[in-house]
Amino acid sequence: MTGEVILNGVSSKTLKLHVTQLTAYDDPERDVSEIEVPGRNGSLFIDNGRYKNKSIGYHFSSDDFSQINSFKSWAGQLKNNYKRIEDSYNPDVYISAMLTGPIEFTKIIIGKMYAADITFTRKPQKFLKTGETPVTISAEGTITNPTLEYAKPLITVTGTGVLSVNGTIVTINKNETTITLDCEAEDAYTGVENKNGDIFIDDFPTLQPGVNAIIPADQMTVEITPRWWRL
Repeated sequence: MTGEVILNGVSSKTLKLHVTQLTAYDDPERDVSEIEVPGRNGSLFIDNGRYKNKSIGYHFSSDDFSQINSFKSWAGQLKNNYKRIEDSYNPDVYISAMLTGPIEFTKIIIGKMYAADITFTRKPQKFLKTGETPVTISAEGTITNPTLEYAKPLITVTGTGVLSVNGTIVTINKNETTITLDCEAEDAYTGVENKNGDIFIDDFPTLQPGVNAIIPADQMTVEITPRWWRL
């Protein structure tokens, strides 16, 4: 059965490419430093609080040589740039990946087909598509993280005052329209305008596994795009 890969919004089917195999989709490795201590047996390990990148590969084929160059341009969008990839093998998630290796199609004489195994380097998270749906909260409430991983949400705030997310306090001092908090990038902005000077914050909020308490100020509305993810 032919699969589908959607790269930065463009489907492999549009380019008449067949995807017949997912060739690599291993879980990422935890980043741990091993330290040898003189005079002490064994090793010490320090968890660096992150996961390493992994590889993901697909087997592409086509019987239309004119589409190969189109494919190279299509996949070339990922040269040294992380872009969104979805596939029919894991329809509930998407990943962020880049192309670091060559694109080399081999002609298969029998059947006049052209085939290539293309490997991308991906960030460790598999983002749940359900985590792209914003949740609006205008009074004290909760939001439930269905995964075992701490999520770094996108929070858009309308209004001023104090916002509490699981006890993490964000104070919005000035807000003429809305301010967006990107908890992954640790940045605050309105459109292209930097708004870090209009907030006071010790740490950008995260959404822990399970129930998260959200307490906005009076007449404040928050829209939370949770960005749930799993390994």
